[in-house]
Amino acid sequence: MAATNIKIRKTYTFEAAHRLGLGYVGKCADNHGHSYKATIEIRGFVLNEHTMVVDFGDLAPLKQKIKERFDHKTILHKDDPLGPWLEEDQGPGSVTYFDVNPTCEAIAVIIFEMTIEVLEELFPGGKLRPGDLSMAPTVTEVRVQETDTGFGVVQTSNVNF
Repeated sequence: MAATNIKIRKTYTFEAAHRLGLGYVGKCADNHGHSYKATIEIRGFVLNEHTMVVDFGDLAPLKQKIKERFDHKTILHKDDPLGPWLEEDQGPGSVTYFDVNPTCEAIAVIIFEMTIEVLEELFPGGKLRPGDLSMAPTVTEVRVQETDTGFGVVQTSNVNF
């Protein structure tokens, strides 16, 4: 079975706190938490032998990367003075640091990059199967929702912070 432009979506959840610094003034300047939802969209041009773009089970390493980096962590800018205090109080690894403000948009960029890494591990050389000319599935969108009405979306390029 062959088809073109087939998309799948997988949603992962995690709980985390964050606050915005770098001169930001507003509610999000105070430490607070969210129940985040990260939805990953992956596009393929052909289906594999099991009529799938990607087996959702094969994306387990992505779930693990997201959980390790974000779940039950406090996400802060690398220069936030709260970071060292939290790590001393709650232990090493309780804080994850960003080079930019830890917005839902910035989290989406990082999860986008994580998804690229996982797909590259699943499909070395960007091919569906070794020796096959078919292109491997690619990530086309990551949406990170931090509230019922607010989310950030990354759709195309690999952006480094």
